[in-house]
Amino acid sequence: MTDTTIRLVSTDFLPDGREIRYFTITHSSGTKLEISDYGARITGIWMPDREGQLDNCVQRFDNSEDLFRVGSYYGATIGRYANRLADAAFELNSQLYTLPANENSNILHGGDGFHNRVWELETEEDGLVCSLTSPDMDQGFPGEMRVTVHFRLLEGNAVEITYRAEANQDTIINLTNHSYFSLGGTKQVDILEQKLQVNADFYTPTDPALLPTGEIRPVQGTAFDFTCPRAIGSRIKDDDPDLKIGQGYDHNFVLRKSGRDELTEAATVYDPLSGRELVCLTTEPGMQVYTSNFAMPETVRWPFSHAKHSAICLETQGFPNSMKKTWFPSPILRAGNTYESRTLYRFSVRD
Repeated sequence: MTDTTIRLVSTDFLPDGREIRYFTITHSSGTKLEISDYGARITGIWMPDREGQLDNCVQRFDNSEDLFRVGSYYGATIGRYANRLADAAFELNSQLYTLPANENSNILHGGDGFHNRVWELETEEDGLVCSLTSPDMDQGFPGEMRVTVHFRLLEGNAVEITYRAEANQDTIINLTNHSYFSLGGTKQVDILEQKLQVNADFYTPTDPALLPTGEIRPVQGTAFDFTCPRAIGSRIKDDDPDLKIGQGYDHNFVLRKSGRDELTEAATVYDPLSGRELVCLTTEPGMQVYTSNFAMPETVRWPFSHAKHSAICLETQGFPNSMKKTWFPSPILRAGNTYESRTLYRFSVRD
């Protein structure tokens, strides 16, 4: 017998006329996970603070117009290739594939990718399963790909995301979830005093286009050293070219891993005001830490802060631009093989 209840809570329409649905998984303790079939997207994670008060710990939009117009990455499943790929092209099996550039001459988050698709969504006893068939040459990527994303609320305090994919041709893949975590809930102004610890001794510095240079640089002695917990804002304004380019953290950390498929701890975020703590675990080799480096336009209608650095993203992933840096972990998925990845976001409260 399960301790969770799953139900359809609302429907809406995007500005282009597509219907979207929202489902909740509610635990007997009152905690709740909300998923939309638009982008296989997390739109809510309600967890208690130290006083036992529930609030949404991920930023979401209250209306489909703003979601579609300015927030299509928020909480979404990103693919086929998360993060950046230089020159919007790659070579595979001696063939050059050209993709639609959407960030200057490069491609970000797979172009008009999985975040902007309405997925098939089915309920299961232990969660929700979103499925999508991406046709051959979708956004220029070879091979028809079948993708499933399974969301579960475990023991009332952990959100588990399991990704699986297969393709009928050799192709590339790099999936992630792009939730903007707001551990202070709707009362949070920014994340600068929250404490971050990252289980990484190295990171991948970037060029002016925010693409990894290929160097794998030690974090020791730099503003990227989060091997011990410290305030996110303590060095975010350092005179460091990597920080100045993106106006904050927008970088891939090389996680300490003993095995490719092993679920290991990647990061911990603690909010001293609410007492909420988030631990991220993953099977992935990397994690992009993004500190929401731009203010949200005041015209956007939502209950969260419009301030710069109002949330943090912990995007578990393969390394960005990995097809151009052959010493990075390979994103190639061979025909007939299965891509599998798992990430867990576990919440708790500290005094």
